[in-house]
Amino acid sequence: MKRSIITIILALAAGLSASAQGMYDGLTYSENNYVGTARTLAMGNAFTALGGDLGAVGINPAALAVSRYYQFSISPGFNTSISVAQGTTPDGATAPTSFGTSIRSTRTKMSFPNFGMSMVYDLSKSSAVKRVTLGMVSNSTDYFLQDTYAQGNHYGTSFAGYLATNTNAPYSGLAAKDAYTLGYYNWDAIMGVQSGMVSNISGTNNEYVGVTEKYTIDGSGNTNIYVPGTLEQNYGRSNYGSKSDFVMNLGLDINDWIYVGANLGFNYFKYGSDWYIRETAQDPKDFDIQFRNDDGTTTTAYFNTLKYQYFFAAKGSGIYGKLGIIMTPGKHLRVGATIQTPTYTTIDESWQVAGETNFDGAGSKYNSESISPDGTQRYILHGPWRAGLGVASTFGKNAVISADYEATFYNRMRYGYSNNETSEYFTNVNYDIRECMGVQHNIRVGAEYKIASFVALRAGYTMISSPINKSYDQFGRLVRLSPSLKHSGSAGVGFAFGSFNWDMALRTLFYDTEYIKPYSDYIVDYDSNQVIVASPEIHNWHMLLSGVMTFGFKF
Repeated sequence: MKRSIITIILALAAGLSASAQGMYDGLTYSENNYVGTARTLAMGNAFTALGGDLGAVGINPAALAVSRYYQFSISPGFNTSISVAQGTTPDGATAPTSFGTSIRSTRTKMSFPNFGMSMVYDLSKSSAVKRVTLGMVSNSTDYFLQDTYAQGNHYGTSFAGYLATNTNAPYSGLAAKDAYTLGYYNWDAIMGVQSGMVSNISGTNNEYVGVTEKYTIDGSGNTNIYVPGTLEQNYGRSNYGSKSDFVMNLGLDINDWIYVGANLGFNYFKYGSDWYIRETAQDPKDFDIQFRNDDGTTTTAYFNTLKYQYFFAAKGSGIYGKLGIIMTPGKHLRVGATIQTPTYTTIDESWQVAGETNFDGAGSKYNSESISPDGTQRYILHGPWRAGLGVASTFGKNAVISADYEATFYNRMRYGYSNNETSEYFTNVNYDIRECMGVQHNIRVGAEYKIASFVALRAGYTMISSPINKSYDQFGRLVRLSPSLKHSGSAGVGFAFGSFNWDMALRTLFYDTEYIKPYSDYIVDYDSNQVIVASPEIHNWHMLLSGVMTFGFKF
């Protein structure tokens, strides 16, 4: 089964239900795609056993304990997101591909992925602890940067039809001026009614039809609802933000062959995701609607276009601890190990929905729009445990190769409130995490070769698996997902002139292919658990190119 992301799932029975708090969201907020300095990035961040670099402190707290110098570094950089989106035929569907136009989207943003300093204090030669190091380092651990756009023609389903199908509340309540603030109904349902995207079927108070649909009632009272013409659909999504760790580090050099370290880490992230879907009638005359005026007359309006928008933002800050060790059992061999506690993160979310519907000609007087107030929520995310192992070997004075393995135990992640950790609000999502998430595997390898005493060439590779191995389909069935991987390749060059070093690196991170359904299937037979008419699906390919330049000093 393909791994699909439903951009929006409307739980329209009651409540706001527009905030996040799902297992995918927990993964977004807690996953690490390490950046660091240009040297660590170029070598794939395979530094669990190497250490010695300010960019490696977040990977192994013992990294600075192997250094005998004061260090300072600053690393400006950039990130360029490239996405290519195009419609694809959903599994089991026979309908022609929608969103048929392939659209490439690019966005670049500057960054400062690393800065920090460390100090070294030599102790008595007779002491088992030869040196103590203190460090303060900020490292970027992920970037949320992506623009995705798709466009094409579609017939058979519509976003307005999906909205109408999932609206099941009294029309009088949804149309009330204070509907958003009462807290009784889902905001998408309120927006749908108040923006004119959906309306109640004549003579009913809780049966709905979309503005892009028509309906007939047969002699037995059965209602047949259908999309009468072709719609041009446009979809757009913009993700933005970043995640960083600031660590205070203590390292100890024990007899020049065992190096231990501890981090007190503080993480901080900002994440936003805004998306929209727009539907436009190819021929408005296919979508004629009769409006009854207050004076008893009727006006024929022709649907032209609708647009739904969803705005979401989250920010969080947390604290964690991490321990690390590096040992040198042989002259050319180093081994390292780490363990990190869950990050206790306080998260604040805000969200908003908006919609508008427009008609042609005389019907333009029925144009409507609606925008909700800001919804907010605060909660706690207990992140996953992490553990890592690494080995590195030098070859003479000019070459080094390193390999890391890091395991992240997402099945131990959970949501809660600071004053009530066992709140029933999070019971279902915490169950889903235990049932559907496992261990994320992160493999990193890197190499460095000095072609001259002052010039080094570097390269690295990283592979990251997805911890989500099961999911639920819209019929409530638990399904196993196919393996999902992210890959990155990196390369760089470094120059050393006495106490000054200047390094450059580039990394290309390839994400697993994403399948986006702007609205889920709603023309279904729940008796047989079959989709009758599939909603459109978008195939999205995404990569992130990151560049870093580090200026460092040792003294």
